[in-house]
Amino acid sequence: MRLIRSRLTLMLVIGMGLLLVGAGALISSVLKSSLQQEFDQGLLGKASLLMALIEDEGDVIEFDYSDDLMPEFSRSDQPAYFQLWLHSGTRIEKSPSLGSHDLPRSPGLAPAPTFRNITLPNGRHGRLVQIAFIPQVEKPDDPDEKEDEEEDKGELEANAGKQREEDIEIVALDPRQFPNRAATLIVARDRTQLDGLIRALNLFLAGLTISLLIIMAVLVRLALRAGLRPLDDMRQQASRLDVDSLTTGIHLHTETAELTPVVNQINALLHRLDAAFRRERQFSSNVAHELRTPLAELRVLTEVGGRWPEDRDAVEQYFSDAHGICEQMERVVISLLTLTRCERGVQPVQMTPIRLRQIVETSWQHIKQTATEKSQRFECDIHPSRTITSDYDMLLMVLINLLSNAVFHSAPSSVIRCVATQHGGETYLTMGAFVDSY
Repeated sequence: MRLIRSRLTLMLVIGMGLLLVGAGALISSVLKSSLQQEFDQGLLGKASLLMALIEDEGDVIEFDYSDDLMPEFSRSDQPAYFQLWLHSGTRIEKSPSLGSHDLPRSPGLAPAPTFRNITLPNGRHGRLVQIAFIPQVEKPDDPDEKEDEEEDKGELEANAGKQREEDIEIVALDPRQFPNRAATLIVARDRTQLDGLIRALNLFLAGLTISLLIIMAVLVRLALRAGLRPLDDMRQQASRLDVDSLTTGIHLHTETAELTPVVNQINALLHRLDAAFRRERQFSSNVAHELRTPLAELRVLTEVGGRWPEDRDAVEQYFSDAHGICEQMERVVISLLTLTRCERGVQPVQMTPIRLRQIVETSWQHIKQTATEKSQRFECDIHPSRTITSDYDMLLMVLINLLSNAVFHSAPSSVIRCVATQHGGETYLTMGAFVDSY
């Protein structure tokens, strides 16, 4: 059986764990992209520096490279690499660190720099940038300008010539327009440090996520323990309830909008159970009380009948008396069951106008024989026109039970008197037994 606290803890930790993992993955992706972009900018800066050293002198490409100025391309420990080609495929120059190896070159003359990961000649992971460009042309020395030369040219012609020169220069910067003059430069670097930094960052984020999950699990557990404390109190109080303490009920030390209706319903149910148990105990007590006398009479009849079994008339009388006693016990049991159902509210009731004197006399007819045997007589002081509203069958059962008690508990030759009085719109029926002195 799963506990609510454990289920909530698991669901909350899983939910927050997914959020943390998603946030960690996003942070890792952003930082990785930022670090790689910074690494690529460094590659692009070295490539731009090398491009500035390359000049097109017409018949030959001049590359003014010096190992002293850029020692990273010639050292043996984590060296950098570069290689320069013409578009025709002719190799112009490469760094001493390459030795007999070549860097992988992609075809095409895209003017935008392209970056990709490669395996360096030393077997380590690296990253390169490839750029196609037009080497800068070495300009000849300008002749001495004559002060009087072209002074008579108009301002419009000068502006037009300047615009044409700018257009030519812009076109010349795109290597695809002049593939015969284009060159391709590739610069590569070891990315071991970058990979190590990204790996350390991922490990840090993973450790941070796990630590936060553990802290959150503890905090969620403590928060749920405090939030579910009313449920624990309810469980402890319910475990102490028994048949004799149902009315004690369950009480919340801290009122909560969610649990108060539940507690109220539970307490109402406990009160109904207590009432049901009390009715059951009362029913058992009533049955024992009402059946004690008839059972004693049956026992006496069986004992007497057993002594004189040859007296046929006496035996028939015994059986007749026993039959009457059994009918009486049956009426008592039916009456008690009906009263119990009435108390529970499950007995159907049909309210009708009833002649009170008539129903009292009808009730007396059920026990008249027993009263006659005890020389008892009945007096009914109720006006024939008096009418009440009640359930006929239930009222008849109650009257029979009352008159039976009066007959069985009264002395022989007594008078059973029934009187009805009226007070403020309510009818009171009084029964009593009196000794007949005449």
